[in-house]
Amino acid sequence: MTTADTSTTSQVTVVTHPLVQHKLGLLRDVTTTTQMFRQL
Repeated sequence: MTTADTSTTSQVTVVTHPLVQHKLGLLRDVTTTTQMFRQL
């Protein structure tokens, strides 16, 4: 993981791990059900 400062008050974390990227993609998917969201 890397962290890039965009200003003095905010941070952006870039996740490069494939499993975490997959899970985040599922969480962001509009078709993910509430039950699946909670399981992730």
